Amino acid sequence: MTGAGAPPARHRDIGLRWLIRLRWGAVASEALVVLVAAYGLGIALRTGSLLGLVALIAVSNVALDRAGSIALRDDRLLSALFLFDVAVLTALLYLSGGPTNPFSVLYLVYVTLGAIVLEAAWAAAVVLAAIAGYGALFLGHVEVPALSMHHVPGGVSAHLYGMFVAFAICAVLVAYCVSRLSEALRRRELDLAAAGDRAARARQLAALTTLSAGAAHELATPLGTIAIAAGEMLREAEALGHAAEGWVEDAALIQAEVDRCRAILDHLAAKAGATVGEPVTNAPIEALIAALGERLGPGAWARVRFERPDALTVRLPVAAVSQLLANLVRNALSASAADAAVRVRALPDAASGALRFAVIDHGAGMDAATAERATEPFFTTKRAGEGMGLGLFLARATSEALGGSLSLDTAPGRGTTVQVVLPGACAGTPPTDADAR
Repeated sequence: MTGAGAPPARHRDIGLRWLIRLRWGAVASEALVVLVAAYGLGIALRTGSLLGLVALIAVSNVALDRAGSIALRDDRLLSALFLFDVAVLTALLYLSGGPTNPFSVLYLVYVTLGAIVLEAAWAAAVVLAAIAGYGALFLGHVEVPALSMHHVPGGVSAHLYGMFVAFAICAVLVAYCVSRLSEALRRRELDLAAAGDRAARARQLAALTTLSAGAAHELATPLGTIAIAAGEMLREAEALGHAAEGWVEDAALIQAEVDRCRAILDHLAAKAGATVGEPVTNAPIEALIAALGERLGPGAWARVRFERPDALTVRLPVAAVSQLLANLVRNALSASAADAAVRVRALPDAASGALRFAVIDHGAGMDAATAERATEPFFTTKRAGEGMGLGLFLARATSEALGGSLSLDTAPGRGTTVQVVLPGACAGTPPTDADAR
């Protein structure tokens, strides 16, 4: 049951947790005040009845802690708890001087927290209940002579001292609760901002994938027509025999180039993230290594040192992850000297089932400002024509689409390590000593 003015579920979850802590603070402070007033200051109070009401709050708080998830789902239950607290506070004040008791200021605590946690209609009900309870104390209450006099010969009364103590307790409880709530909400805002960044990257990835798929679709028809025409030309040239030998070579070249164009379009679609939707399968780590080597080609692959545990089984979309790693390795090779090797480490976490990849180069590294922007689309420090600045962006977008994360550890002069963590991607044997390819 939710209304138009209901706070978000996460907001209410934070408020409920701090309500429980606030009520424990109220139990401790109320019990201490009753005991000090009765036995330390000698004020005549109905101590047993007051402590019984405090114990009732404690019991209800234990029940709330155990049934917190139910209270989150049921507005009426959570609202009834606030009304119960207001009623118990009214009873405590009734037995200890009524409106002359300075601890009537505690009504404000429940009004403040109710406004944070409850939807508008129920928060208004708590405010009305607090006003009604406080007003009822003027109609009848148990008199406490020590609280009814503001001034006594030679000093001030216990009532004024009590006002000071009540103010201090109320101020501490409200300030502590609201400050922690604010901190939790600030963290929530940061989480929302991070989620917004991930969503923006996902949209950009989808746009690139759509662009690549659209290009492949639009070019498929003319390429198909060229392939058919080349096939006809090849057959006619072969029929003419030796006289059309040059035509045979030209037709075969056209067919080969058409096949090459199709392969390039498929490769572009894969680089733009089209492989993220492929099914997750269990495969030996060697299958991923082979796919990575095929994507990089013999020249680049010769400079890669892949380190992994023996007999490791991975659970992931092999094509998507191999493309992700290929993007990172190409960047690392580009940043390294022409004869320098790049290391790729596969590090499984047997406890969590996550698989961490680290791509390590010994290039120039990046300063903090460059590293901050490195995963933005089309951001590159390469010379014109050497790259589009999509490698790290696509790698990060793909890792997040697979439920993982990508991070950079870099500094000028010490190279760059890019780490990708994929949760649930380790399906096999616990790690052993890594061996280099």
